[in-house]
Amino acid sequence: MTTSILVLLIFSPTAALPTMIDACESSFKLCFDLLVIYAVWLGLLQIAEDSGLNGHLAKGLSPFTTRLFGKLDPETNKLISMNIATNMLGMGGISTPMGIEAMARMQDGSTKATQNMKLLTVLSCTSLQIIPSTVIGLRIASGSTSPAEIFTTVIGVLLAKLFGRAKKK
Repeated sequence: MTTSILVLLIFSPTAALPTMIDACESSFKLCFDLLVIYAVWLGLLQIAEDSGLNGHLAKGLSPFTTRLFGKLDPETNKLISMNIATNMLGMGGISTPMGIEAMARMQDGSTKATQNMKLLTVLSCTSLQIIPSTVIGLRIASGSTSPAEIFTTVIGVLLAKLFGRAKKK
């Protein structure tokens, strides 16, 4: 494929260059749009942190996180709660650092991922969202046939719990 693009560029630059320029323009526009969205969400997230809302959110989600992950230290619970909350608001890219930090705190010293780490990976990757506007918009733009599909999260969590129980037996 690279060779054919190079040949087209050498022998017919007037056909190749406009397409390449349009693709670059579209890429920069998408990057700028995402940058603006993330800047707004990061600002709101900083306000939540400064106001103590993160702690309240962690306490509110504690029954859910305790049921899924068991007893965790308060900081890990807060990180998981914020990871879940930001994913639910459609901020997957912003939730990643919190998920990574939570996983580091759940590490048990071995070289293998713990069951809780696997479960958090499933939750983070499938990203159950209440307001998935960014993802839906990107999926529509990419031609997805079902841009609002969220059922993979439920299936992923159930499978993670099922395999975790089967492994313990």
